[in-house]
Amino acid sequence: MLRFLTSLLALLWLTSADAAGPPYPGYGASVVPVVLPSAVVGNTAITLTMPAVASWWNVIVDIKCGNNGATTAAYVQATLAGVFGGTETFIVSVPSSSTAGQGEVDVAAGGLGNGGNGLIAADVNTAITFTLPALGTGNTAATCTLYGYRVPYQ
Repeated sequence: MLRFLTSLLALLWLTSADAAGPPYPGYGASVVPVVLPSAVVGNTAITLTMPAVASWWNVIVDIKCGNNGATTAAYVQATLAGVFGGTETFIVSVPSSSTAGQGEVDVAAGGLGNGGNGLIAADVNTAITFTLPALGTGNTAATCTLYGYRVPYQ
């Protein structure tokens, strides 16, 4: 009997580690993390879309982009559409050297509102789309990654 109880307690302890916490700390057990990386492209627009899922909310917590510049320095407007409050626009710097320049954008959770929990979609079952336009002649490398999660509609 003691062997049975010891085995049962060991089994409960081992399985409780899997159920001890949510997969995304602080967000609940039903959260589904989403990471959308782009390919590395040269002078080509990048579009990343977190697709709509029936009965789920999409939430964006971070967007990171990098580029190696272009022949002529410039600023381009990246957009985040499908979010609560309407389309967000971000200015992205494009340095004047495609070999030595480094333009970046990093819009972290604090910058996306909701007390650091991210920016929610405009409605349940709504896609969120981030677009970075082409960066100009001479640009040979640009990439973006969108980080977020989904939560079920309740």
